[in-house]
Amino acid sequence: KATLNGFFNLNDPKQPEINITADIQRANLKALNFTGQNLSVLGKFKLNFLGNTIDDFIGEASLYDVALTKDEDVYVFDTLHLYAMNIDDNRQIELKNSDISVIMNGKLMLSEVPATIKGYLSKYYPTYISKPKYPVKDQSFTIKADVVNIDQYLKLFNKDLSGFDYSSLQAAVNTEEEIFQLNASIPQASYGKYNFQ
Repeated sequence: KATLNGFFNLNDPKQPEINITADIQRANLKALNFTGQNLSVLGKFKLNFLGNTIDDFIGEASLYDVALTKDEDVYVFDTLHLYAMNIDDNRQIELKNSDISVIMNGKLMLSEVPATIKGYLSKYYPTYISKPKYPVKDQSFTIKADVVNIDQYLKLFNKDLSGFDYSSLQAAVNTEEEIFQLNASIPQASYGKYNFQ
């Protein structure tokens, strides 16, 4: 069940506008075909943005009083804010709450960031990482991430992953100049039976 308020302006097909608030009391994301996992969500959502895709949207999305249920495990967080803006010729994307702060800035297409990093790493670790299946466009961006209490959410992504509390990461990627810089401070992390300190 969900309650929606707001509007959709689809008059400009190149720049549709969405401004809604939603109170979702339970949504089974697997039944809605958003994911193949047994995942449900409840919470309050506020969306105010322009754009057709994840690569051109500008605006903000906020989540409040959210509970995600994966199988029988429940993950709760009070707020999560996503901001996307264009500053001169660069895009800036921010994801923030009390446990995480991630800022990406530069000439980037968000949908291609994973393939960009995979393509770069596949040059140096071809045995472990395969090349992307399609050519990746040139990108130049920085990432700064700080996490405080992230361990509790990692099971959402991988049941063998834990730790990473109070970690920070800074990275710079420029595919045209073949630059990939990474600085990370991770006090403790585990993957399965492997523990790193």
